[in-house]
Amino acid sequence: MNLGYIRKRTFVPVDLSLHGEIGQKMQALITHLQTLRRSRITIYDYRNYLHRFLTFLDHEQVFRSFLDT
Repeated sequence: MNLGYIRKRTFVPVDLSLHGEIGQKMQALITHLQTLRRSRITIYDYRNYLHRFLTFLDHEQVFRSFLDT
C-alpha cells in the first residue's frame, strides 16, 4: 500500500548451523545422508528439522549428548 505496487517475492537463505557436541553428531548424520546420495531438498529438510531440534535443546539447556556412537 505504501509503495503503490506489489514487490516480487525474494528468497533470503537462512543459516542453519549445527553447533556444539550434539550439532557435530547431527552434521555427521547429514554427511552420511549425502554419501547415500539423498537429494539436496531432502538434505535441506533434514538440516532444517535438526536445526530446530537443536534450538529447542539449547533452550532447554541440553548441551551434551549421552549417546556413545
